Amino acid sequence: MEIFNQLQTAPTWWNKVQLLFSQHNEHRILVTRLVALLQYNISGYIDLRWWIIVGNLSLLLIAWLFYKNISPDSWLFLPIAFIIICPASNTLAAMQNANLFSVAFGLASLHFALKNTKPAFDFYAFLFAFLAIFSNGGGFVSFGLMGCIFFFQRRYQLLAIWAIYGLIIFTGYFWNYEKIYRHPTTEKLFEQIPKAARFLIAFAGSIAFSPRLAKITGIVFLGLFGYIIYRRYYLRNPFIFLCFTYGIAMTFLTSLTRYEHGFNTALSERYSIYSMLMSACAIVIVYDFLKDSPRSQNYALIGFCILSILLNLKYVTLKLRDPEGTKLKLLTKMENYHLNDSGYTCVEVSILHRLAQNRFYDYPITEPIHPKSYYDSLNRPLLPHIKLRVDRAYVTNKNINLRCTFLSPVDAAAQLKKIGLKYLFIHNDDSPLDCSHNEFTNPNNDQTMILDMELENDRHHLDFPQFEIILPKKHFWKGKYALYFVFLTDAPVNYHPVKTNVAFRL
Repeated sequence: MEIFNQLQTAPTWWNKVQLLFSQHNEHRILVTRLVALLQYNISGYIDLRWWIIVGNLSLLLIAWLFYKNISPDSWLFLPIAFIIICPASNTLAAMQNANLFSVAFGLASLHFALKNTKPAFDFYAFLFAFLAIFSNGGGFVSFGLMGCIFFFQRRYQLLAIWAIYGLIIFTGYFWNYEKIYRHPTTEKLFEQIPKAARFLIAFAGSIAFSPRLAKITGIVFLGLFGYIIYRRYYLRNPFIFLCFTYGIAMTFLTSLTRYEHGFNTALSERYSIYSMLMSACAIVIVYDFLKDSPRSQNYALIGFCILSILLNLKYVTLKLRDPEGTKLKLLTKMENYHLNDSGYTCVEVSILHRLAQNRFYDYPITEPIHPKSYYDSLNRPLLPHIKLRVDRAYVTNKNINLRCTFLSPVDAAAQLKKIGLKYLFIHNDDSPLDCSHNEFTNPNNDQTMILDMELENDRHHLDFPQFEIILPKKHFWKGKYALYFVFLTDAPVNYHPVKTNVAFRL
C-alpha cells in the first residue's frame, strides 16, 4: 500500500507512471497496483476485500481456459474446477493476487498463441504475455514458451516480431533493477543439491498437506512430465502440455531461488497455485491416456471428482478452523497500532502513518479489546541493546568478510530463539535507520542491505551467538556503515531496530 503514499507525493504524471512500474521485492507488480488504484478511485477508500475478489477472478479465468482445451466431456471439468478454485491462502490475501494474475495471464497468452486462426488472437497473446510479466516475474516462463509455439507453428515472421517485443520487455523490466540481497542465491547450490532437490520435490507436490505426501506427489508429477514428453503428448493436447511445462518450469525457478528458506517454505500455500495447476493437468493427461478403456475412464473420473472435492473441503476446513482467533489477532494488531504505534513492524507502522496522514483510510477503535497496559507489557523489547565482538574482518577484491560474536546481553542466544525472523541491516551511518524508506520492498542497496541471519548462519555452518556475513564490496564506498538487528515475530508488537556497536568503512 506504500504505492499510494508515493503517488501522492510524485510531482509529475511521468513520475507516477514510473512508480507504477517500479520494483516491489524482485518483481514489478503493475497489474496489482492498477487494480488497487481502480478500487480506490471507485470507492474513495482502500478496501482489501475487493483486491482479494479481483485476484480470485483469475482462478475463474484459469478454469475457463482448461474448459476450452479439454475433451468435449464436460464432466471432466468438475474435478479441475474444484482443484483450481480452491480457498488456499493465496486466494485470501490481497497482495498474493500477483501470483494468481501471473498464472492466469500466462496461460491465457499460451491459449491465444495456439489459436492462430485470427490476427486478433496474436494481439491477445502479446497483451496477456505483457500482463503476466508485469504481474509477477514468473510471466517470463510463458514468454519463452510462446516463442516455442511460434517456432513449431513455422510462423517465423511473427517469431521475429516476438523476439524484438521480448527484448524490449526484458530491457524495460530490468532497467534500474536492483537485486535483493536478503534472498538466497545460487552461490552454494552445488554444495546443497540434496537440500535443493528435496525442496523442489516438495514444492511440486505442495498441493498435498503432509511432507511425506508432498514428496510422493512431487515425484509423481516429475515422473509424469518425463512420461508425457516420451509419449509426445504435446501433439495430442498442446495447451495441457504447455500448462504442465509452465508448472514444472516455475517449480524449478522458484526452488532455485528459495530452497535455502527450508522445507516449510516449499509447502507454503502461497506457492500452491503451481502444484494445483499441475494437478489439474494430470487429471486431463491420465484421462486422455485411458481413452482406449471407457470403463477405466469412468472409474478415474469418479476418483478424480472425489479427491478434488475432498481436497477443496480440506482447504475450507483449515480456513474455518479458528476464524474468531484470526479476527482477534488482526484487531489486536490494529488496536496496538492505534494506542502505541506498535502492532506491526517499523516499516509497516511508517506506511500506516503516511496512509492516515494522506487520508487513504480511517479505522476508528470504538471499544478496545484490551487495555493499554496489556500492550505495554507486550511491547517491551526482547533485546534492548546488542554488543558484538568482531572475531574476524577482512576485505578481498570483491567482498567484505565479517564474523562476530554476541557479548551482551549474555543470554542473547536464548533470547534469539524466541524470535521468528532475525534480519541484519547494514545501513549507512550518516542517516538514522527510521524505517521511513521501505527497504524490504523498494531496495536501495547504496543505503541499506538486508540479510536473513538464519540463512547466513546456515550457509556458514554457524549457530548464534556467532554469525558471519560475506557482502559485495561495491556497495560500501559512500561512508561509514553500521550494523542493526531487526526482529520480527507473529505477536502484535513492533520491535524497533537495535543498533550494535559495530561499524565499518572502506
